[in-house]
Amino acid sequence: MEFVSFAERHIGPDAHDTGTMLKAIGVSSLDELIERTVPGGIRLGQALQLGRPLTEREQLAGMKAIGARNDVFRSYIGMGYY
Repeated sequence: MEFVSFAERHIGPDAHDTGTMLKAIGVSSLDELIERTVPGGIRLGQALQLGRPLTEREQLAGMKAIGARNDVFRSYIGMGYY
């Protein structure tokens, strides 16, 4: 099986598995599970404004670009007081 996106490769349960797990804990949907477990005061209440999904390669390239902007300094931990 060929997977294209990060999500397809790493997010596990399919609809059948999800239904089985929800039934085992006594709720009928993921929305009901969230309503019963996450306090309303901290739920967003609206959809996130996200860009298009990235492939794992695109995400990694973006993270490397951000990391390349870091300045690396010498660590003096464990070298006594200066």
